[in-house]
Amino acid sequence: MPAGFSGGYYFSGRSLAIAVEVGLGYGTHPKGRYTRMSALTEFFMLRGAQELAAKLKPETRTEMDHALRLGRQKMQAAEALWSNGSIAEALRLASQGLALVTDTLAGLDPERDFSFELIREMLAKGGVSKRRIDSVEKAMEQRRTFKLPSLDEEAPADSAEVFRRWVEAEERIHRTLEPTLMSRTQQVGLRTFRFVTAFLVLAVVAAVVVFFATRVPDDEIHASGFFGTSDMFAGIKAMDNNDNSWWLGPDGVSAWVEVKLGKARHVRQVRLLNSASPPWNDRGTKDYVLELYGNGRKLRSIPGTFPETTHPRIVTVPINMDGVERVRMVARTWYDKGAALAEIHVD
Repeated sequence: MPAGFSGGYYFSGRSLAIAVEVGLGYGTHPKGRYTRMSALTEFFMLRGAQELAAKLKPETRTEMDHALRLGRQKMQAAEALWSNGSIAEALRLASQGLALVTDTLAGLDPERDFSFELIREMLAKGGVSKRRIDSVEKAMEQRRTFKLPSLDEEAPADSAEVFRRWVEAEERIHRTLEPTLMSRTQQVGLRTFRFVTAFLVLAVVAAVVVFFATRVPDDEIHASGFFGTSDMFAGIKAMDNNDNSWWLGPDGVSAWVEVKLGKARHVRQVRLLNSASPPWNDRGTKDYVLELYGNGRKLRSIPGTFPETTHPRIVTVPINMDGVERVRMVARTWYDKGAALAEIHVD
């Protein structure tokens, strides 16, 4: 390989992408076994990166960094050419970019000759999974055997697959080299950043889990029907904390309005406020039955009667019952045109 590749590598902000790779892949155990735990250990502790970095002489880092950057530059240019339809030139640049980063990776152990076993070892120390190492090996083999076309129309049918594999291999090697080529101070900074980021992510996840685990769903209200065709007199009007809006049942029929509780709970009392439907004063519930449901059955029925008045008052019905899931007010009879209810509150 060309002599003297290296350079103090700066932190470029790819941590999230690396984290995804480590989380989905496997790391390498000191004895050679691939485990998820060792991959996570390498991601946070960077022990393999520090071991590889210790073999580098400080004076070679700049040249090595230059080669790595040049490889990335060529690969990015290749992707731009590919997207513009320049297939032949894109393949040529991608091949050059992959060669640069591969040689740079092998340069982490200058005492050994270039071989794919060396590449495998370097990638494994960086926490790359065996499956992804095999993909890099295939990309390198294709680079050796693939005949680069001179013209776009000469590109073989598998050019797209080959190009994508080269791009992915360069990306994988680039990610592995990043922490290795950092200075000790930069590695400490990267470790701190990853620990802090992981802590914040876990804290957010924990907060979301606790929120949904402890959150009590809101109560809902439903009605058998309502007067008119607009929502002006729909069932929701009986649970909007507004005494001046009302649920009005359909003309001349028995109707009900029901509160579905967010979860089964103890109900101490139910407060009902009838309505006369002002200013017409032509509606109102007369005889009603308050029905309580839970565990798929009716728990209790409590009959009652609202007095006829144009100024209704709140009626409190004592309950004191556990396991209530639904509370329904059934209007059996009504004043004038039909049933009505201004408010229903379940306490």
